Amino acid sequence: MYMKFLKHSYRGKKYDHAFAETLFKTPSRAENNTHAFNLYIIQVPAEKRKGLYDFLRANKIISQVLYIPTHHALLPPVWLEGDIQVAEDYYKYFLALPIYPRLTDEEQDWVIEKVREFMSV
Repeated sequence: MYMKFLKHSYRGKKYDHAFAETLFKTPSRAENNTHAFNLYIIQVPAEKRKGLYDFLRANKIISQVLYIPTHHALLPPVWLEGDIQVAEDYYKYFLALPIYPRLTDEEQDWVIEKVREFMSV
């Protein structure tokens, strides 16, 4: 179990380093803390997220948009659009990149290469 934790922590740091000088906001954490990274979420400018998602799919990379704001899923609707703005805004920007236990260095390098390629266009 501890080895999985170390592997995810390493993968997260590798993504952090790769995207440090980009438009993305990467996960924050306190200095000198490690993270298990069940998910690695980047925040992408809203107008680029769908394009990046499609580009990654075309290159056989599975990224995910998760966690639709719950208040949108309630029936009958209890809140209106804009009532919980922070959740709605976050949903527009985030994209989860692959960080599963069997992800190899080569596969992660491919993900990084393709994300950077998309952003340079």
